[in-house]
Amino acid sequence: MRKLWKLTAMAAACMAVVACMTSCFNDDDDNNNTTSTRELTKAEQEAVMECLEGSHQAYLYFRNKETQKTDSAVINITATASDSVFTVSDFPVEILANYISNENAVAQLKQFGRQPISFTYATPYAVDEQEYLKGYYNYYLLVDKAHTVSTEITGEDGEKSTIEATLQFKNYVLSTDYYGRTIAYYQMCQLYRPARTLTGGLILTTAEVNGVNYNISSIFTLAPVKN
Repeated sequence: MRKLWKLTAMAAACMAVVACMTSCFNDDDDNNNTTSTRELTKAEQEAVMECLEGSHQAYLYFRNKETQKTDSAVINITATASDSVFTVSDFPVEILANYISNENAVAQLKQFGRQPISFTYATPYAVDEQEYLKGYYNYYLLVDKAHTVSTEITGEDGEKSTIEATLQFKNYVLSTDYYGRTIAYYQMCQLYRPARTLTGGLILTTAEVNGVNYNISSIFTLAPVKN
């Protein structure tokens, strides 16, 4: 399988932070760690969950096949703490055409435009205490099934029909660093509470179009929109 798990340092720091915190939490007894880890109480976890409530904007970065450069699109996000739902109201499905070569599938993906995508969000119980006190809050973005999106198209004969695409997001992926160590990257976001800005990444493995699965294997970085 090709290695396309590439992401910016900003997203990597956010997405790998939970694995790091878990490791630090388990190693505290060895006194070999300088990281101060805090185990959140239930009340603190609930407060962190409520902090994400509301509307957000972020840049979503992707590879542009035509320019061979990194491109971006602004997306709108809504989080509701009552049901722990994190919704990207306008995920740009059409950008996935940059990741496949089949001409028919590319043409169809470009027809989808933007579609709503939802995740369940949750906060880890063990965090870096200094980051927590500064207002950096982390959230898993969890998915338990593939997302199916649809759109209506008009054929050359003028007849309208509905096409579907199924997007498979992942809760985490495993990768290998420069030293050969296995690292888990989690699909998650980080809220900087004072500025209410989001960073993070969405992990997409495959897109199914017309019953054919296409390998995407990419992490789409989220970055703050500068006001």
